[in-house]
Amino acid sequence: MDRRVIKTKQAIRTAFLDLLADKPIAKITVSEITKRANIGRGTFYFHYTDVYDLYEQTINDTIADLISFFDVEYPYAQHESFDYLFKDLLAYIAKERYIFLIYIQHGMDNQVLNKVKEVFKEKILHEEKIAPDNIQEQIEVLYTIHGVMGILVDWLTGKLEVTESELSDSISTLLKKMEK
Repeated sequence: MDRRVIKTKQAIRTAFLDLLADKPIAKITVSEITKRANIGRGTFYFHYTDVYDLYEQTINDTIADLISFFDVEYPYAQHESFDYLFKDLLAYIAKERYIFLIYIQHGMDNQVLNKVKEVFKEKILHEEKIAPDNIQEQIEVLYTIHGVMGILVDWLTGKLEVTESELSDSISTLLKKMEK
């Protein structure tokens, strides 16, 4: 993709997220976005059909980033356990904290989290070659994914007041116990 297109889309996305941090999506206009992004309306409409299309593409981009991250980090053949995957995932989420907080603030976290949980579940079941009739292992995978995601939401929202390092160490310890 052309660097100018990337830069323009990033400016639109940043303007949109800044507005979304302040008000609900229904009250955000294309004019506000284009003014903040310093682009013309035609440029906006070249990339998106409306604010809701931008919203969907923003969520899809976040999920695509997480999937790409997962594909690079997993399977963990070069490591012994899931804790490496989690540490890197936590670092990514901490780096993108702003966007995840906006998703949570607007109730978009369920949509994003459900998609992420489903993708992670399917990828882990496939990579670990867990058979569809192996209910126990499927439940263990789901339990781990849902638990980790719940903890991440609590950490992001300040309900769990620990440092990134403390959270990473605690989850690593928990995952090691579960592997036994």
